[in-house]
This record gives sequence, C-alpha cells and structure tokens, in this order.
Amino acid sequence: MAKEDTEGAILLEEVQQFTKASARDFVKILMGIVFLALLVSLLYQRGRLTDYNKLLIVLLPILLVVNIILASRLITQIRSDGIYVRFPPWQPGFVIFSWTDIAEVYVREYGGMKEFMGWGIRYAPRMMGYIVAGTSCIEITLKNGGTVIITTQRREEVKAVLDSLQRF
Repeated sequence: MAKEDTEGAILLEEVQQFTKASARDFVKILMGIVFLALLVSLLYQRGRLTDYNKLLIVLLPILLVVNIILASRLITQIRSDGIYVRFPPWQPGFVIFSWTDIAEVYVREYGGMKEFMGWGIRYAPRMMGYIVAGTSCIEITLKNGGTVIITTQRREEVKAVLDSLQRF
C-alpha cells in the first residue's frame, strides 16, 4: 500500500455515494434558508441575540456536517498497476494497493453491519474497510497478512476485469 506516485491505465472506475443528489440538494437548500433566516433575524433585531437566533446558529454547523457526510463518496479504480481507492473529502489522495503487494483478490458477498458495524473508512484488527453500501465487495489479501474490503455495486464488471488481468 503506497500513496499515489505513478499511474497505470484505468481499467474500471466506480464512484459510490451514500445518498442521491436530491438529498444533498435538500440539505444545501435548508442550509441557505437557515443562513438567510439568521441574517434577516439579526438585522431585524439589530444584532441582539434571541433564542431564535441561537437555535439558527446551532443548526448551521449541524447542517454543514450533514452536508459533508452526504457529499462523501467512494472512488475505486482498478488499474494496470493495482487497485486505487479514495474516499473524498476524508482522503485527499488515492491509496494504492499495488499488484506486487497483493497476495489474493476476489469479489464476494458482503454484510456491512456484520463485518464492520457501519460505513465509511473502517478498521478492525489486521483489516481495513472502505464501506458505502451494497452486498458485494472486493476483498484484497495483502502479502503482509492484512486484508482490505472495498464495497462495490458493480460485482460482475469488477469480477470480469479482475479475471481479465489473470493475476490470481
């Protein structure tokens, strides 16, 4: 596992998100409404801090955090030189699992709540997971004994690309 330095040809790219665009848009609109309500209220109250204003001030950071979580996405790329994974905005760059570091890779059924108890970048002893949703995953066994789980919504396409590489 190395940070991004060289790039191989992209054979397959999958981008997964927690929610649909309409839910993210709703939260953004709600943030705008709360901000405007706070601005108008502060102007009308001539800068005095009322209970209503305090409520709006508390709501803004909560909506901001919800917006960031909803904007999270999992980008998985299978390239000629390895498997690249990125989870923006939480990861600034790709994490690379080079073919030379991988002992075995395959696609299997996956139970998110049973295996990692949640979504996001997850850790367990000798395991790491990039978890969004679904019932399928790419399981990578590294030569150092570690295991990486990456969820996928495109099970058959991923399997076909991995089979075409004939590495395992």
